[in-house]
Amino acid sequence: MCGKPSNLLCEDRLSTIFPRQRLASRILARLQVYEKAGNAAALNDEQVWTMLFSYGYVCCDGGHLGLLASVLTERDCGEGAGPPPGSRAWLEMLPMAARLGKAGESESNSEIDLMLGDISLRQGCRSGVAYEPSGDGRGWVCFVEAKWLSDIAARTKHDPHRNQLARVIEAAAVFQGQRQLPKKVQVTLLTPACFKNDAGLSGTRLYAYKFHEYQQDREHLIKDVNSAKIPPRRTATWAYPDGTDQRLRNLSLHWVTYESVLAAMPDSEYKVVLCQFVKDRARLLRAR
Repeated sequence: MCGKPSNLLCEDRLSTIFPRQRLASRILARLQVYEKAGNAAALNDEQVWTMLFSYGYVCCDGGHLGLLASVLTERDCGEGAGPPPGSRAWLEMLPMAARLGKAGESESNSEIDLMLGDISLRQGCRSGVAYEPSGDGRGWVCFVEAKWLSDIAARTKHDPHRNQLARVIEAAAVFQGQRQLPKKVQVTLLTPACFKNDAGLSGTRLYAYKFHEYQQDREHLIKDVNSAKIPPRRTATWAYPDGTDQRLRNLSLHWVTYESVLAAMPDSEYKVVLCQFVKDRARLLRAR
């Protein structure tokens, strides 16, 4: 059996979770470099790991994106037993930035590590993404912020008080398409389990403090979001919604580990190879 995950990645199936083909090729090339280097050093590249773990849910015929959504939302995909038919899961996509300032002093679009739900490409874009209401009207989206060794940024280029987690959560709360908003909004923090102890709090990462602060009292989140220096985006085609504070109160926050994503992954030849690769190269993950 081949011991290299890259040899088991099918381009057609990878494209179902990675529409940005050029970026996917660059990340795949990095993986191949890591594979050639052998097992001497740990692989600390969250884009590579998130791609590998996500692919395990589409490598089999029919795919298991519903299962991936259930794991990442802790079985809270909204009404019913799972995500609506037609829901997508895409890596490294760019929803419209929630804030729009003067030229040269505005926020760029956030690059979301993994997005799930009722999403589609914005017209004329290869990486821009928008909300696309489902036929049954349920409407849901989940933004996943993945961290391996890195921490969240404590500031943005034009705002020293704006942390990355608050920015991602705000982007999810105001995510829209044709000025329509999903009914169910979720944000998931995805990290190795070593940064999340049994009490759910680790003192080694800023995101641990901010996550629990926001989860326990949404007024802290609302305060951080509303303290942004750059004004809300308001254009002819995209408007920062009224009632965003309430949407921030109502959205769901989750902290999920890479270990749990791997454990729930459907059995396959790919999973066998990936598990061995994890043991060899993922020094952060708990041995299974």
